[in-house]
Amino acid sequence: MENIKFKDYEIIGIDHGFGNIKTRNTTFRAGITVSDAENDIAPDVVKYKDKYLIIGENHKSFESDKVINDDYYYLTIAALAKEMRIRKIRSAKLVLAVGLPLMWAQEQREVFRNYLMREKELEFEYKGISYSVTIERVLVFTQGYVAIMERIGELDGIYYVADIGNGTINVMNINDHRINSSKCFTDQIGVRKCIESIQNEIANKMQKDIPYDICEEYLIKGTTTLPERIQTTMDETACRYVSSIIGKLKEHGYDPDYMKLICMGGGSGIVKRYLRFPDTNVEYMDDIRATAKGYEQFALAVLRKEMK
Repeated sequence: MENIKFKDYEIIGIDHGFGNIKTRNTTFRAGITVSDAENDIAPDVVKYKDKYLIIGENHKSFESDKVINDDYYYLTIAALAKEMRIRKIRSAKLVLAVGLPLMWAQEQREVFRNYLMREKELEFEYKGISYSVTIERVLVFTQGYVAIMERIGELDGIYYVADIGNGTINVMNINDHRINSSKCFTDQIGVRKCIESIQNEIANKMQKDIPYDICEEYLIKGTTTLPERIQTTMDETACRYVSSIIGKLKEHGYDPDYMKLICMGGGSGIVKRYLRFPDTNVEYMDDIRATAKGYEQFALAVLRKEMK
């Protein structure tokens, strides 16, 4: 699908995940290191004012409040730099389309909007090219909701939609095309919990400190050169993690015998690999950038409606 514009505004959607930042065309780790000195070794650096933003060098710790520090502001600049480079635009008037987890959106929407709007004019440099943007609007939507709305008219019966990210799982209940807010919830059992459990299991059983990245790659891609005993521990722990997700869904009314489940987000692949009951009623949305693309579609709809 082509990039989305409205009149002379470029619309860029950003999914500010706890594990990864996603735009329509890019995905990168939500890690940021800010330096006052130029770094010739780091492969991915954005120069902003007198600072050098080193992208993806580490994993952020989980923070339910994304405005608690400047990290997500700098990650937003990095996302803009990467996306504009791919779109081959150096200057733009922007409508920024973003979102927040389901149960936090109402409370934090205005604060997050102001956080991202604190500088209307931005200039930065990425891979030797200078960029300038004017942020005209920031539209904040509900995470997960936007990725499924185009299909909601097709969802006959009872569905649970689970957006499994690094830090949280956001769940919507849809009953005959309508969202049942009483059974929607956000829980802090994202993929990070699974990986931390694996690290603890291996440390306790084998006295080994296995890196986060190796665990993540194995869980999502199934690729590793690790010994079989470590793989077995990872598999067993991942099975328990997926069982805990299903258990949490059941606490909120989910019954796999006659309800349907849609899994999306970075953790959907883990459910697909380790689900231990027939998944005939389970669907997996593999596009991890679907939410960022959904934000753009919703922003376009808002702008068009305002023009009527």
